[in-house]
Amino acid sequence: MSKTVNNADQINAVITTNGDATASVDFTPTQDTHVVNKAYVDTAIGNIPAPVSVANPNLLINGGFDVWQRGTDFPEGSQQYTADRFKVDSNCAVIRLNAEGQPNHVPSQDFAYSARITPTAGSVARIFTSVELTTANVTAPFKQNQDYTLSFYAKTFTLGSNDLRLYAAYANNAFGTNASVIVNNATIATLTNGWARYEYTFNTGTIAPNSGNLCFAIILTAVTTDDGIELTGVKLEQGSVATPWFYEDYGTTLAKCQRYFYKLVIASGNFGFPAFRLNTNWIAYTFKAPVTMRKTPAYSNDGTPAQFYLRGNATNEVFDNPTSYITAPTGGTDIIGLQKEGLTADPSVSEAYIILMSPNVEHYFDAEI
Repeated sequence: MSKTVNNADQINAVITTNGDATASVDFTPTQDTHVVNKAYVDTAIGNIPAPVSVANPNLLINGGFDVWQRGTDFPEGSQQYTADRFKVDSNCAVIRLNAEGQPNHVPSQDFAYSARITPTAGSVARIFTSVELTTANVTAPFKQNQDYTLSFYAKTFTLGSNDLRLYAAYANNAFGTNASVIVNNATIATLTNGWARYEYTFNTGTIAPNSGNLCFAIILTAVTTDDGIELTGVKLEQGSVATPWFYEDYGTTLAKCQRYFYKLVIASGNFGFPAFRLNTNWIAYTFKAPVTMRKTPAYSNDGTPAQFYLRGNATNEVFDNPTSYITAPTGGTDIIGLQKEGLTADPSVSEAYIILMSPNVEHYFDAEI
């Protein structure tokens, strides 16, 4: 691109960009050529665009498989979340593969981890994820008649080749329940035993969500049985071009994941907070989550006994497995409430007491779609 400048200092000067941080200035009539700083040229005569690589935001959370709050090794046996925001069928086992010392388990140095999905005999590898809709039953953050591109890095590790299919739909959950289908099991890639990036563009058309739809579900299914796949760098973005993968720091990704699932572990000592008596043999207590959760979370734990201690002036009791009781307002809440009915002791109305969480117990708060 060139521009002509006509002023007292620069007569018929031709500014030519060379695609980096400098520009050449050809001064007429001497034809002397000078290299000037691009910032100076931009200030003097207006911005001169240079080619840049722009990464669109990823609509999916944890597409690089960095966050694994629930663990890193999951045997088959139940439909379950593995890496945060990614779920598999009951016939699939999942492990996290680490790039450290095993560079063949990731496509490039941009990734620390990948997920290996291994189906049971006679089954296929299948993995689910979803994008929460801004409001139930509406398309946002998606738009009608708009192109979207799904990209990912993948490989097989049992067979030399396997096709991969995409199912994409507005749905009640990541499994595609009550679906309003956009892409119906289209073959989008033929995987090999070497890492490669694949991309597929689809258009949303005029399809709208069904009543009760809460998310946009993405389901990837291998076609051939008895073949595992490795996957990372999963990205869904608006537009018809797969832009570069953009690394997001761990803390940001973790906070996004904790909207849907939060694991609390007290490493040592006891974590205490005030409690209050709701009724005879019935205690309740609240604490603050690190982020606003999507809805009232369901409580569970790793099964370690004596998870909680009720302490008071005249009350001293161990108990397990409380239940959630705070109903989250629209938009979620960062206040988690738990309650326990049927205590052996009957806390006095006038007694002051606290709840202590035992150390090394994993407490799970689940607000998944």
